[in-house]
Amino acid sequence: MRYDLQSLKRAIAVTDLAQRPRDIWRFEELLPVPPGTEIVSLGENSTPLIPLSRFAAKTDTSELLLKDESRMPNGTASARDLAVAVTMAKALGVEHLSMQHFGNEGPTLAAYCSRAGLNATILCSEDTSDTAIREMAFYGAKIRLVAGPSDQRKKIMVKGIREHGWFDISLLREPYRLEGRKTIGFELAEQLDWELPDVIFFPTGNGAGLIAIWKAFHELEEIGWIGAKRPRMIAVQPAGCAPIVKAFEEQKVFVEQPWTPVTTDIQNLRVPKPFGDFLCLQVIQDSGGCGVMISDDEARNILKDIAITEGINLGLEGALCLAAYKKILAEGHISKRDQAVIINNTKILEFPVPDLAE
Repeated sequence: MRYDLQSLKRAIAVTDLAQRPRDIWRFEELLPVPPGTEIVSLGENSTPLIPLSRFAAKTDTSELLLKDESRMPNGTASARDLAVAVTMAKALGVEHLSMQHFGNEGPTLAAYCSRAGLNATILCSEDTSDTAIREMAFYGAKIRLVAGPSDQRKKIMVKGIREHGWFDISLLREPYRLEGRKTIGFELAEQLDWELPDVIFFPTGNGAGLIAIWKAFHELEEIGWIGAKRPRMIAVQPAGCAPIVKAFEEQKVFVEQPWTPVTTDIQNLRVPKPFGDFLCLQVIQDSGGCGVMISDDEARNILKDIAITEGINLGLEGALCLAAYKKILAEGHISKRDQAVIINNTKILEFPVPDLAE
């Protein structure tokens, strides 16, 4: 999506935001939804930016902040992009939406389609959790369990589009989800008084989050709300599925081969060949950032640490980023003086809490 940013620069001001509800729709001029369109919403309010002061003190760093997307509907940042995309799909006359399920995306699409009165079909791999399947069905979606590699799901998707009129609403398959996701960048800039941080750590599956936030910063600069400073963008992936990190380390411009075998348990990040790989890699390169692999066990270990230190049940994606922060800080790739932001994209899924009683 492209906007007439020079006209918007004259039409809106930062002070206009103060009069609006604190949700993603307050940035309406920088979203693709035409005036008067029926908004499909489940309450996408602004998410908090929480200082991790005690954890920062333990590492002798100046400022570490958590942008907690688990406060979004369905506990996931996908609520931002699906709210915008489903709104536009309904406005444009689409009646049946479909996607391949990763992590929280399937249940969230099902919820928004139910809200909009649209049909949803979600393609799931054999190892999709029973909890996710039950939640999708709870919202009225049709579920197809597909055996074999992801190519099999792609074939069924193509057939569904051709024969049943499905519309593939997967990230980066249409333009509107990226627009909803970029509101993370808008909010982050606003919460920091329009000064961007030095470093952002983002849990990376398909890479759309990095691409969207980078786009948000470009648009904010064009309308004069921020300057030219940009944070280093750090793509954090689990060691059991890290195609973006591998491609970056090998100085590739795209992911040449799907990651195999996929061994991570972090469902949202089980993306062996991201569709937007070249865009994500370009953002990392342009920002002076890097990619970091962290094992699932490292992420689990830091969950306990942050819970005891800060009273936050962070979730594996946020924990992955926090472990990456500690790792590259120790290696000297970032400074203790850098202002760093950790993005936690999803709520923590149910898992057995270790018995810590003595």
